[in-house]
Amino acid sequence: MGNNSLEVKLKYQRVSELITLSMLSPILIPVTACVLVVSYLDCGIPPFYLQKRVGYMGKEFNIVKARTMQDLDKLDSSGVLKVIYDDMSPEDKASFDNNFRISRAGRFLRKSRLDELPQIWNILRDEMSIVGPRPHKTEDAINQKYQQRQQ
Repeated sequence: MGNNSLEVKLKYQRVSELITLSMLSPILIPVTACVLVVSYLDCGIPPFYLQKRVGYMGKEFNIVKARTMQDLDKLDSSGVLKVIYDDMSPEDKASFDNNFRISRAGRFLRKSRLDELPQIWNILRDEMSIVGPRPHKTEDAINQKYQQRQQ
């Protein structure tokens, strides 16, 4: 009985997400296109960033985001910045304020969360939901706390 009600709930959620996305598509599609153009012009490399994530029931997928960081090789062909970057702590690399690879437009895209608009693709593919826990990176998913939260 409980499993059947969960299936009905998930189907209802899926239908409501598709209706919501179709209603918002006249706004979301042009804004997402602008975000990707800005990302491409600012970073000079493909505007999409794919990252492995773990979703519902442990299913792995590639989450799509707008690229907000510049390529190290394009920033500094001498390799000096790469040495500095390699010496940075994981916290500094992940920090919004400390990572020098984040482009000017990328800072705005991250602060406004517009870099996450391409995730509409993941929602359309039923890999993630508009509402619910955020899919975590594969290395975080081994943590028991994250596994329980995803269920």
